[in-house]
Amino acid sequence: MTGGESFSLFLATPDETVRLGEMLARCAFPGLAIFLEGDLGAGKTTLVTGMCRALGWDRPSSPTFAIVNEYPARQPLAHVDLYRLEDVDERDFGLSDYLSDGWILAIEWPDRLRAAEFPEWWRIQLTCADSGRNVRLSSSGRLACEALEKLRAEVCRGD
Repeated sequence: MTGGESFSLFLATPDETVRLGEMLARCAFPGLAIFLEGDLGAGKTTLVTGMCRALGWDRPSSPTFAIVNEYPARQPLAHVDLYRLEDVDERDFGLSDYLSDGWILAIEWPDRLRAAEFPEWWRIQLTCADSGRNVRLSSSGRLACEALEKLRAEVCRGD
């Protein structure tokens, strides 16, 4: 997967990670796949918690054992955690169906997917640093690139 737009930022606290998730939700759109990459404890689920809150869902949970959690909020969001799986065919879970039905799809451990093609996506790479998290965001697809640029502007304003 190659991308179009990209930028990086630093998050000092888990609360800042939640706030970034809220911003992500405001800039995301139906049919967007969001690939969440990072080691265990890097903040992937915390980011999705912020997204869910912004979409009107108060108590999201990690889908580690359920694999997929659905949040039929104002803008539906499916949160997928592939950590316990390997060599996953996206058709096994109907991931493309979520996108074509207008959901936002947040996928933790997307490297476990085999040959998946998503036309509009963001990749969010989280790495732990001494005093917080480094985040790199990139995108592919016209709408995804435009939305990521909108997100960058929102982050720079500090909304």
